[in-house]
Amino acid sequence: MPLPALISVDQLNPTQTKQQKQQQPSPPSSTVTVTTLSATDDPSSSSSTTGSLSLRSVPSSATAHKQPPPLIRFVHSLYTKWACFIVKNAWAVILVCTLVTTLCTVKVALTPQKNDITGYTPYGARSRHELAIQEHFFNAQGLGHPFGVFVLLLPRRADDNFLRPQMLAEAARVDELVSTRFPLFNHRTNRTENFAQFCRDFCQLNEPMRRFAEGFQLQWDTLVANETLNEAIHLNYPISSILGQKFNIQPNFFGIQFRTAAVPATTTTTTTNSTTSSTSNTTTALGSGGSRGGLSISNMRRVEMVVLTYKAERIGAWTDDEIKEWEMSVSHFFEQEFNSSLVRVMTFSTTYVEVEVVRAGLSMLPFLMVGFAIMATCTSVSVLLSAVYWRQWHVQKLALALMACVCPFMACGTALGLLFLAGVRFGSVLCVTPFLVLAIGVDDAYLMMHAWQRITDQMRRKRKLMPSATSADAASAGSAAGGEEQTLLSQRLALVLVETGPAVLISALTNICADAVGSFTGSPEITLLCVGNMAAIAVDFIYQITFYAAVMALVGRDEVRAEIGEQYTLKIPVGNSPGDEETAGSKTGTIEKALQKRHKGGRAFPTVLKRFLSSSIDRYVRFIAHPITASLVFIVWLAFLAFSAIGISRFEVNLSTKKMFSADSPLLEVDSYREGQIVPFFQMATVFVNSATNLSDPARMARLNALVRDMEAVPGSWGAQSTNYFVRELDKFVGEESGGAMGGIDADQLEQFLEWPENRYWKSLIRLPAAAAEEDQQNQNVSSANANAVVNSFYITTGYHGQRLRKWAERTHLLMDWRSVVDRYADLNASVFHDESIFLDLIDNMPTDAWQSGLATLLCMCFICAVFMGHDWRTVLMAGTTIGSIIVGTLGTLSWIGATMDPIMMAALIISIGFSVDIPAHFSYHFHSAAYELSSSTTRGAELSVVRRLRATFASVCLPALQASLSTSLCVLSLLLVPLYMARIFVLIMCTTILLCVLHSFILLPALFSLIHCATKCNGIGLCQRRTVPTK
Repeated sequence: MPLPALISVDQLNPTQTKQQKQQQPSPPSSTVTVTTLSATDDPSSSSSTTGSLSLRSVPSSATAHKQPPPLIRFVHSLYTKWACFIVKNAWAVILVCTLVTTLCTVKVALTPQKNDITGYTPYGARSRHELAIQEHFFNAQGLGHPFGVFVLLLPRRADDNFLRPQMLAEAARVDELVSTRFPLFNHRTNRTENFAQFCRDFCQLNEPMRRFAEGFQLQWDTLVANETLNEAIHLNYPISSILGQKFNIQPNFFGIQFRTAAVPATTTTTTTNSTTSSTSNTTTALGSGGSRGGLSISNMRRVEMVVLTYKAERIGAWTDDEIKEWEMSVSHFFEQEFNSSLVRVMTFSTTYVEVEVVRAGLSMLPFLMVGFAIMATCTSVSVLLSAVYWRQWHVQKLALALMACVCPFMACGTALGLLFLAGVRFGSVLCVTPFLVLAIGVDDAYLMMHAWQRITDQMRRKRKLMPSATSADAASAGSAAGGEEQTLLSQRLALVLVETGPAVLISALTNICADAVGSFTGSPEITLLCVGNMAAIAVDFIYQITFYAAVMALVGRDEVRAEIGEQYTLKIPVGNSPGDEETAGSKTGTIEKALQKRHKGGRAFPTVLKRFLSSSIDRYVRFIAHPITASLVFIVWLAFLAFSAIGISRFEVNLSTKKMFSADSPLLEVDSYREGQIVPFFQMATVFVNSATNLSDPARMARLNALVRDMEAVPGSWGAQSTNYFVRELDKFVGEESGGAMGGIDADQLEQFLEWPENRYWKSLIRLPAAAAEEDQQNQNVSSANANAVVNSFYITTGYHGQRLRKWAERTHLLMDWRSVVDRYADLNASVFHDESIFLDLIDNMPTDAWQSGLATLLCMCFICAVFMGHDWRTVLMAGTTIGSIIVGTLGTLSWIGATMDPIMMAALIISIGFSVDIPAHFSYHFHSAAYELSSSTTRGAELSVVRRLRATFASVCLPALQASLSTSLCVLSLLLVPLYMARIFVLIMCTTILLCVLHSFILLPALFSLIHCATKCNGIGLCQRRTVPTK
């Protein structure tokens, strides 16, 4: 006899009897009733089984033991209404979000990047005030700080050096090219000018090199002619002189090797930093460096490097783009067009640094696409396995997986586009914002997907317990299916948003508040990053509950439609079966038997897997919540904190610029020479005296001279020979050793001094009253011949050296010594400026920024949790403790593995701190909400304990968090393919933070919850004592 067959019959009869109508399960009303779900036990078991997954209505006053805080209930009601709106307008929401994203992304693509190399220095840093003083001195109109190019010349042959006339002539040719070849249109004079024409106070910076080259050529020719050297020419290091006029060559000559018998006493600490100890004779007539017999042109034997510096004030009303174009034109010329058989020319400028940093950042984009592909694949596979596990697989699930990865990028494009439309600068630091949004957004999407599948499974099993449809029921399905589909879909989406929405909102608000605080306490670049993060996280939250919820509604529509169709499907057995005990009219029994056969046959493995996972979670929760285990975890955690604290105490700051460049950047070589052969041999301090000075005032001059002597007494100083102090030359000019104390110096003498050709250089170092108020002086009827010499302001320069200066920390100590000196002369209104001071201040300020960012995040987390979790202070305290531990652990771990703090690390650290909130926030909120859900559904005789709350929390959060952590880690790991420091440090920080988040959330937090509840002997809803409801 053939096996019985089942035939599906839809809408067999358009009419039905009154009795059938009463038996028909009426479609749900249009009002969505929000239910809460428990996910503590085996989802495959019947809902009637004790401890099983079940649907429960939000507790009413008649049945509930506890209710959520009013704010949570208000959020729940908003999410319920929002779910209905999304279901009704899903396509419209998707189209609007897509359109806005497209427009904003176009704006992002069309916006050029603009970086500020001083942007990481905090707002209140002293170096910003010092920079402002320097800018005011050289450009009182406030047009900005001077610009320019740093040019480095090296011999093309390794055995060559610059103490040859041909080499010095080539250096002079390079100087002439830079001074005359590269024009800029002066908007004030309406003419095109080269550097020699538009420079003002800095035109003489390379004059020592030119004078040295001229004198060296004269002396060389003298030796070649076997004549006696000119005694009026002394070409020594650090001070040379021609015809009695001294000049300092320290800023131009580096890589010095001295003749043994001629090394000056002040240079005993300075030896060659060249790897070549000898050189072959480049000229058969003379020895190395220009010597013959006992005669030598210089006390130097070799000069391996010449440095030329070009600076100019912004006098031509040039835009930033014009200045950048001029600086890059110099660099491009010497890289692509300049030809020389004698020297190599390398350039360095702020614009070049910015260009190379941007190029390095753009080199990561292709690998980010690789990471995105890996992440999308990982997400698709995990969603596929999860859907199979819940018996809900269909191809539309891939859309959910893909959109989970796309949605964070959409949020970033929209947020950044809106910021750029508002005039916010597009800094390179904003390129790391997508990583934070991606990590948080994917976690939220996984949470929503997991909740959807679990809720769908429970609602399906609940519907199976309802009376089955008759043939007359199926007939009326067509008229009710549409409304029922809409209602069920709205109810299901509302349940998802009610369960996951508050946790997602807590995470988003915490990051937004922390970034808002950080934007006011950090530096301009940190502010820019915080604003970008704040906007992107806010938009991502909006897109999660709009765009992604709409996609989820569209995907879920087919599921709901299939369920309704199955409910209104009549299944009739054909033929006889020996074991049939039901008649054809008893359709309910037949359908249930058929479902049981399908359940026992084709779906045995998922059922076993579900039971295994459920029991595994239960065993793990009981293990981790056991007092002994929790105590051991607590002890290990304390040891970890101590280990991390020690690591933080030994954290070093390293500001090497080479970290920002790609491996093929030309600036790497320039930076290597600068750090190795320039910085240790000459560091210049510029002291500005900003108050008017009467050169005839003995007391005033004594204070000035004392200031200069104190600066020259700082350890590492080259002494008076490297100091440019115009008063000393003025004393010689007027024949007074006391600086004018005897008889004084009048304005006429000062004017005569500055008009001498050899003294015109000093004009750039001082500012006279006539230069500041020429018209006022012309109206005065006072003879300038008898007036005292008054200088409005001036500056002094002096040099320092030392191998210790290779380290940024030592340079910071030297800067602090300078500042301590000028602070003792407050009456002179003196300040000290150094080209690197704006970066050296980061040594002390970056650690401050780090702990301020961490503290801001921690306080915001506690505040937001307290707002949403009401009186549950234990959960709030544990959540805050976990966040703090993750931050401390991240910093300590990075220190122990050898990482150093720098601006790139700071940006990555802020991103990681933001991500550290996400998983602990989800876990803490679900643990908090589990108390109310379990309290509302606790049956008589059932225990309400911490273990049950943890079990429910793990069932809701564990799998989505692990999926998001794995996919995010795989995405950022692709950056290891880029040979770039910023890529490696970002991967290191993100992976460290993700690992610590997982360990803290799923090991430490459960242990702390167990210990804190047991320690306080709580009797309320957070139970460690088991409470049994007596059975009546």
